[in-house]
Amino acid sequence: MKKKEEKAINEGAEYIILNKDGHKIYVDMYDIDDILPLQEVIFQGTNKKTMVYTVMFKDKSFWQIIMNDEDLKIFKNFKKNLDKEK
Repeated sequence: MKKKEEKAINEGAEYIILNKDGHKIYVDMYDIDDILPLQEVIFQGTNKKTMVYTVMFKDKSFWQIIMNDEDLKIFKNFKKNLDKEK
């Protein structure tokens, strides 16, 4: 008897790693509606500025997190390519 080839449930997922509450979480970019800048903050006791973003999910939930430029660029390119497919 031939063994059936197993496939992942979310085989078409494209993941991005987001840092939420000190944890690295893999999030399928198809589940994200958009990522928008919320406000620039200054780290306490330093002059270092960083941007806080709102990650809006398709289920209408959202996270407010700090993102690095590379992860934001990955998502924006994904979103641009997704819009081209429509």
